[in-house]
Amino acid sequence: MSLAAWLPFVAAVALAAQPPAAAPQPAPSATAPSALMQARPRFEDQLHRGQTVDVIVEFDGAAADTEAAAMRRARQLNHDDARIIATRSARYRQIKAAAQRAVAGPDAVQVRDYPHLPIALWHLSSPAALARLRAQPAVRAVADDRRLFAVSTPTDLALINQPQAAAAGATGAGTTVAVIDAGIDLTNSAFGSCPTAGAAGCRVVFDQVYYPGTTTDVNHGTNVSGIVAEVAPASSIAMLNVFDGSSASVSDVISAFDWAISNQSTYNIVAANMSLGDGGNYTAQCSTISGGANPLSTPVANAAAAGILAVAASGNDAFTGGINFPACTPGVVSVGAVYDTNIGGVSYAPTCSDSSSTADQVTCFSNVASFMTLFAPGADVTAAGITLFGTSQATPHVSGALAALRARYPKEPLSQALARLTSTGVADSRASIIVPRINLLAAFGEGAQLVLSGSGPASGTAGTNSTYTLTVTNTGPLIATDVNVVDTLPSLASFVTRSSSSACSASGQSVNCAAGTLAVNANASFTITVHWSGSGEVYDSASASGDQIDPVPASASIAFGAAPVDVSYDNSPLPPWSLALLGGAVVLLLRRRGNAAP
Repeated sequence: MSLAAWLPFVAAVALAAQPPAAAPQPAPSATAPSALMQARPRFEDQLHRGQTVDVIVEFDGAAADTEAAAMRRARQLNHDDARIIATRSARYRQIKAAAQRAVAGPDAVQVRDYPHLPIALWHLSSPAALARLRAQPAVRAVADDRRLFAVSTPTDLALINQPQAAAAGATGAGTTVAVIDAGIDLTNSAFGSCPTAGAAGCRVVFDQVYYPGTTTDVNHGTNVSGIVAEVAPASSIAMLNVFDGSSASVSDVISAFDWAISNQSTYNIVAANMSLGDGGNYTAQCSTISGGANPLSTPVANAAAAGILAVAASGNDAFTGGINFPACTPGVVSVGAVYDTNIGGVSYAPTCSDSSSTADQVTCFSNVASFMTLFAPGADVTAAGITLFGTSQATPHVSGALAALRARYPKEPLSQALARLTSTGVADSRASIIVPRINLLAAFGEGAQLVLSGSGPASGTAGTNSTYTLTVTNTGPLIATDVNVVDTLPSLASFVTRSSSSACSASGQSVNCAAGTLAVNANASFTITVHWSGSGEVYDSASASGDQIDPVPASASIAFGAAPVDVSYDNSPLPPWSLALLGGAVVLLLRRRGNAAP
């Protein structure tokens, strides 16, 4: 796409964003509250001027969090399942109902509920209504419903080694990425055959338009979704179009998160992509925004509890020490942009220009901060037939990579999926900041080495019992999930019992013990008792395996006793040519004997 084609879009976004004149300060310490915390939020000033406002009200969900954590532990789950999500929703409903009874009136109306979050949107028309809300013990925070904007400035796949990773099986099959954006063109061939979302052959499984008719340009959302579809070629897309024109409200983004949490198990949603931002320069993770609570902190945390990682663009303002909201939100994977190849000099007027470019060079427009999570290709990126520049384009590379990893390693905690992507670094020469850049092939191949050790008898005596002791240890570098040890017993042995914290079962001569998840340097041990039906030398072999690739598979095997010697022979018929050859040799031998001297 030419510079002239995308500059008007950039200018419109830059003008609409109107970033604050002063950058928010880092989160305050407990001993020295900052001026940011003491400032009165914008919506409170508006109420005192006689204006009406919509505010995001967050309730105290700590009790529901504790109950959900206990349910996960009891059932050995990494994430909330449908039952736990329903339990959370019931607890939130009780808290919100109590607030409704105490606060509601002509000047205070709840206009939207988020059933799967301890959050609701209220319309207030007086300072007294705000005071009633804040007086409720269950109200944790009241936040502004601020506006967000697309952050495109108007593949890439080779840089992150996606083709090799896909060939190795990293395709994202069975996963869905929720794209919170500005709509999608269902007629675009990049998404298959889509008469409607969810139709057979359509990769867009869901398409929610929050404001029908208001978003006329769907190029941004189509391009972002196309990048996800290319990075994870077997994944699905759920488009949540929260834009009403050129921007979106935080309250609608929260609605998108609420839907994703509610439908996580239906579509196996693993990531929520937010290629949008507010233009602000946040120099630390933002637990507060403009004097009020960060309204996305809890949605992001609850999404993670349900198995969904939030991913957001760092922004295109050329900041070298800060990034936009929502990327600054704790728990969000924040993404900056690098070039994927040499595209020459590029101007991103009026923001900045690069006189030259090369692979892994940080683009001049990309916001960067020491706490930013990742870099990914963001200039220029063509997907679904549309070419755009921006951290908006870098972000779906990460979301697609997460889909590919979660499909291959579904039992890993989200923290490990993210750790897989942060193994290589790229330096930003503008600020001497080094941030990892995704390498999907390296992330996919990162493994956990299992070491199996133990002891056992080399012989058995008829009518007696013996024991085999086995210990499997994960030496890292990653957590090992779904670890199993299989012990193949000698033919003279029969399984009697086991003594361990692991679940073991026997089928014939095979004993299978499930060790579950092992942290780095953790181990699981068990003892297997067998009964001998005969006497003599015996041979037992065992092996351990997990979901992860084992870099040294030989260390995961062990054997006791002398290996049996293979005395089998091949009794298959000889081929015709060999019989002819043998017959000729016999004739020659008889002739020589007949000619021998007496």
